[in-house]
Amino acid sequence: MRPITIGEDSAVGANAVVVRDVSPRSVAIGIPATSRRKDPEAVADPMADFIDPALLI
Repeated sequence: MRPITIGEDSAVGANAVVVRDVSPRSVAIGIPATSRRKDPEAVADPMADFIDPALLI
């Protein structure tokens, strides 16, 4: 098995099985992990789309 690279500012979901490199500024989830969002103009927090604002109160 070759080394896997997780790109800068990327997020990997809990229990995801990463079998390929993850691009920078992307979110990888699933089994096997696939990139769900690739954003060249990434926001500061890669998980911002997945956080429920109601939980932050």
